Amino acid sequence: MLGDLLLIVDDASSVLNLGGGQWSNSTETRWYGGSSVWPKFAVGNNGDTGAYGSLNYTFHGTSIAFMGDTPLSKNTQTVTVTIDENLPYNASYDDPNPQNYRQWYQSPHLDDGVHTIQLDNIAGTSVDFMVVSSGPSTPLAGQKIIVDDDDPSIIYSGDWTRNRSPYYSAEPPNGLPFRNGTHQSMTPGDTAIVRFTGSSIALYGIFSWTALGSMSVMYTLDGSSSIITYDVDPSTPEFVNHMIQSQNHLFFSNDSLAPGDHTLSINVTRADNLTFVMDYLTYSPSFASLATKPNFTAPVTPTSPVPVTSASTSMTTGPSSARPAASKNRSGIGGIIGGVVGAVVALMLVLFIIHNRRRRHQFFCGAGPESGHQTSGIEPYLLTLPSIGSNTKSGSSANNFTSHPNSRHCTANDPQQLNTRPQTEAIRRIRAAEALITELGTESGSDGISHENQAEVRRPRRRIEDLTRDSSRRSGESPPAYDSGP
Repeated sequence: MLGDLLLIVDDASSVLNLGGGQWSNSTETRWYGGSSVWPKFAVGNNGDTGAYGSLNYTFHGTSIAFMGDTPLSKNTQTVTVTIDENLPYNASYDDPNPQNYRQWYQSPHLDDGVHTIQLDNIAGTSVDFMVVSSGPSTPLAGQKIIVDDDDPSIIYSGDWTRNRSPYYSAEPPNGLPFRNGTHQSMTPGDTAIVRFTGSSIALYGIFSWTALGSMSVMYTLDGSSSIITYDVDPSTPEFVNHMIQSQNHLFFSNDSLAPGDHTLSINVTRADNLTFVMDYLTYSPSFASLATKPNFTAPVTPTSPVPVTSASTSMTTGPSSARPAASKNRSGIGGIIGGVVGAVVALMLVLFIIHNRRRRHQFFCGAGPESGHQTSGIEPYLLTLPSIGSNTKSGSSANNFTSHPNSRHCTANDPQQLNTRPQTEAIRRIRAAEALITELGTESGSDGISHENQAEVRRPRRRIEDLTRDSSRRSGESPPAYDSGP
C-alpha cells in the first residue's frame, strides 16, 4: 500500500454497520476525531461473555485496514473475516503484548471495485478509523485522504529523525503510530513541505507531556504564516495527570480553503525541551479520482518565510541616489587591479622558472664530454617547452619528457631568445592596463583609482624591468661551478 492514495474513514461514519449488541462509544482525546467504538458487551471479568460484536462495511477500492485497540489478553485474539462472497477465515491480531493501539487488520489486495467486508467474533477490539486504498475507479467526492509521514510528497529539510518506536500512555494501552513510524525534530529551522490539491488540511502527531518546556512551529499555508506555541508547564492538566504521551494529536488544521492546489510549510522555530513528532496529514481532495490526482513527488526546495525588512523603504532620491552606481564602478576597477596584479605575479613566476632553467641548460651544455667535466652518472630529463605565444597542441613532441644523456640541446634555450621577450610583453600589458585604469579613474571623478592603487600596479612593472636588466647582465656570465666536494 506504500505510495497508494489512502482514504481515511472515521468510526463515526454512518455507513459503518455494527451488530451483535449495543456498541459503546469512547470519547477520549487520544482517538482520531475524538471517538472510537467497541463492543463492551463482549468483554467479561474473566474473558469473553460469549456474545460477540460484528461489523459490516462496503467500500470502493483495492484493500482496507482497521486502526484501534486490540483486545485484552484474556479475550479472543482472532477475528473472523469474510470479504464479498468468499469463504470466511480467521485472522490474528498479531499483537505480541496485548492490549495495544495499532493497525490490527489489513485485507489482501483486491480487484479495483466495490467490496464488502464482514468481521465477526469481535470481543474488546475497538475501531478508531479505517484506511481504504483507492483504485483508478474509486470516486473521491466527499472523501478524506490520509498522508503518512513517509509519503514521498512530503519534502523534509534539516535534522529530522525517522523514528519507529512505540508511544507510551499513562493508561493502557500503549501503541504504534500510523504505519508504525513518525518524523521527529528538536532543531529550530527544520522544515517539512507538503503540496496537495483540496479544500482542507490537518496535521496530526504524537505529543509528549512528560517534560516541562515550550515549542513553536510556524505553519505557512500558501504564503500566509502563523506561529503556534505549545507549552507544558507545572499546571498543564496532562502533565499533572502523568499522561505521558498522546497519539492523534491535532497540531494544525484549516477547513476553509478554496478547492485547488495548496502548499503547507511546517517550520520548527523553537524546541525547548520538547520534540515535534509528525505522524500523518489529512485533506479533502478537490480532484475526482486517482487518475486526475496531481503528481506532487517532484523535488522542491524548502524555504523558510523571509521577514519583510525596511530596507526598500529607506532609500532616498536626489544626488545621493547616484552613490550605488559609483560603488559599482569602484568594484569593477578593483577587479581590474586584482586581475592585472595576478597576471603580473604569474608572469614573474614563469620568468623566474625560465631564467633558472636557462642557467641550468647552460650548465648542461657545458657539461658534455668535450667540456672536460665528469658526469655524475645521472641522465638528466629535460622538458622542451614551446616558446611563449606558440600554438603547440597538447600531446606534441614539445610537451613530452625525453632523455638526453650527455647531449647538448641548447638551441631552444639560447640567451638571445629568452632574454627580454617575455619581460617586454609583460611591461607592454601593464602599461595598457595603466592606461585603462587612468581612463576609468577619469570617468569616475572623485571615486576613481587612488594613488595607492596606481602604485600597486606600477610596482610589478619596476620589478620586471629590474629582472630584465639583471637577466641581460648575467646572460654572458659563466654558470656557477658545481663541485662534488668542498
